Amino acid sequence: MIHETLAQKQLSINNDKCKYLIIGRPAYRNKVLLETSKTFLEMGGKTIEHSEKEKYLGDIIHEKGCVESITETIKERTRKLISKCYEIVQIADNPIMGGLGNSTTPFKLFEATIIPALLHNCESWIGFNASHAKLLQKFQDDFIRKVMRLAESTPKAIMRVAYKKLVFVQKIMCKDENNIAKKVMQEEISTVNKGLAHECRQIYLDLDLSDIVNTLLSKSILKSAIFFQMNEEALKDMTNSSKVSDRLTENTEDNTYIHCMSLPQSRICS
Repeated sequence: MIHETLAQKQLSINNDKCKYLIIGRPAYRNKVLLETSKTFLEMGGKTIEHSEKEKYLGDIIHEKGCVESITETIKERTRKLISKCYEIVQIADNPIMGGLGNSTTPFKLFEATIIPALLHNCESWIGFNASHAKLLQKFQDDFIRKVMRLAESTPKAIMRVAYKKLVFVQKIMCKDENNIAKKVMQEEISTVNKGLAHECRQIYLDLDLSDIVNTLLSKSILKSAIFFQMNEEALKDMTNSSKVSDRLTENTEDNTYIHCMSLPQSRICS
């Protein structure tokens, strides 16, 4: 059927890109693999090969499920973005940057160019867990250490996917009552199913915000709540560090050395 439809439009399958994945429990996948090893799947007289994972709309889809798909997506993106991180470090090391009087340039470039590519479509990452957060955290920490030339034991910055998920859910909840996506979200909240709404509801509780069903919050409020918790956790880590605890001030924003010193001087202080 698919081959006939393609032929009517004068199209043909791409042997390199046309693969099939087996979604289901291990027993089911093993059964199908055994069957397809004896009877090959064909389309238009050409054999379609099996693949464990394939790229679709920027994400890696793994046949073992959402958790594995997120893991593979993060690994693939971080691998491709490493070279861009090195480019940012080289730009920051340019002597011209020393005239800016601060060390924020590499971090602003990281935020503007790396983060959007790294977290693209993260709103759909259902099943995002601690291991995924650890992968993202390590990638960000490696960049910070390269910029500041820090040791492995440096207190870590915190990065989360929570903000994008919350904004995405807020958009859905603002839709008309007849909107299918909103109906699905409300149905999930009223049942024991654990999907995007369940995850966002837990985030709301962790941030001490009102219930996601009854209250619609602005982006600025969500961002403030997220970054407040990030700063609290970062401050706790730094307070427990013997290396930087003696240099902490009440103002953790504009008075830090990266805002008032050049990059070479900031590296000395850090």
